[in-house]
Amino acid sequence: MLTAAGLALIAGVSLELGPSVLFPGWVAILPVTGAAAVIAGSMVNSPLDPLLSVKPLQWCGDISYSLYLWHWPLIVLLGGRTRSRHLLAVLLAVALAQVTYRLVEDPIRRQRWLLHPPARALAFGSTLIVAGFVVSALAGVMPRLDAGMSVKPGGAQAPPPPFVPSNLEPKLAAAGVDLPVAFADGCVVPFLATSSPLCTYGSADDRQTIVLFGDSHAGQWAGAMTTAAGALGYRLTVLTKASCPPADVSTYLMVYQRSYTECTTWREWAMRRIAELRPSLVLVSGARSYGYPGVSRADFLSRQQTGLAETLGRLRRISRVLLIADTPQ
Repeated sequence: MLTAAGLALIAGVSLELGPSVLFPGWVAILPVTGAAAVIAGSMVNSPLDPLLSVKPLQWCGDISYSLYLWHWPLIVLLGGRTRSRHLLAVLLAVALAQVTYRLVEDPIRRQRWLLHPPARALAFGSTLIVAGFVVSALAGVMPRLDAGMSVKPGGAQAPPPPFVPSNLEPKLAAAGVDLPVAFADGCVVPFLATSSPLCTYGSADDRQTIVLFGDSHAGQWAGAMTTAAGALGYRLTVLTKASCPPADVSTYLMVYQRSYTECTTWREWAMRRIAELRPSLVLVSGARSYGYPGVSRADFLSRQQTGLAETLGRLRRISRVLLIADTPQ
């Protein structure tokens, strides 16, 4: 019964796990529990033992750990927006799993000096775990990244110094956690959101409003635009959404492997919100690196340009509009 329940749990999760479920995540507990039940059930006689003992299933079990290590990097590197590329990544992962199982995993597992006494294998494994923790801790210690020399600001035309200045802001060691204000304040709303919170910067006494509208590439301008708007006596309202271009075009959400319908819904909400605000100026920006499965890059760029023209036309009927080009790649 335990084996059957485990197999049923694994099969059920495999069939029901859809593109709207983030994986890995908490849902990974379910197939892991199913696998544990199958292993526990194999310790006693089960009517399913003959089925689980067939060679193909045993082979899958043999290479399963190596396949676990190989499959995700290959899907990330080779998997694209087509099923054929995903299939190629999976087949290559299976081939590499077989090779590494035969040449690395199994030979090490069968080393005599690891088998007897068992305490030696336990000590060896514990040493590797501790070494992994030590390496991770050392990797997290940032070395000195600047040259110990500062430079005076020289404007946009000044040549860059041949070293990292000590007065660079933000510091390189802190760059990974130095988020633009819109990200830190939750103003770049996530994938499933269809509206935005109130994200307004500046004094309540400021009568004129500037709106920053677009995707996360627009959100990166929030800090600079907040400073500029404040200096001119304007409020800045930020309307930005992750991976959602300002152009009126349907996009694909890779995380969920489906059409990004929430983007379309949010964009229409944002346009209505801008119309309500009646701002003095709308700043528009967005990435150019979007696409859709089955649509060529050139064709999608054409659609994106047409959609952007549509969005800008609608905005110009409300306010003045300034388009900020995407950050060069």
